[in-house]
Amino acid sequence: MQSGEIVLYAFMSGIEACRKLSAGPLTRKIPIIFVTSMEDKHNEESALKAGAVDYISKLPAPGVVRALVAVHLEKTRQSRLIEAIASGYISDPEKIRETAKELARS
Repeated sequence: MQSGEIVLYAFMSGIEACRKLSAGPLTRKIPIIFVTSMEDKHNEESALKAGAVDYISKLPAPGVVRALVAVHLEKTRQSRLIEAIASGYISDPEKIRETAKELARS
């Protein structure tokens, strides 16, 4: 499975896709958001247990979905920057300062 920021699956159940993504070493940190017109508490619980970070039912306005996706993508980007610094991948002191300023503005 490849790494990415947004994944849409139409050929398998969302729960199955979520489990596979959550188990993959390259994909386990991708925020998974379920968007559905069904209001099913059992399905919502299953999705969250499978690794979803959010579950949106009753199809909100497209702007709301875009805003939620943007928030989760930004949180993931920030997390990756922090991990890069913590792991030593980013080690240049000036780059670390720039990254810290960028995170503070977010």
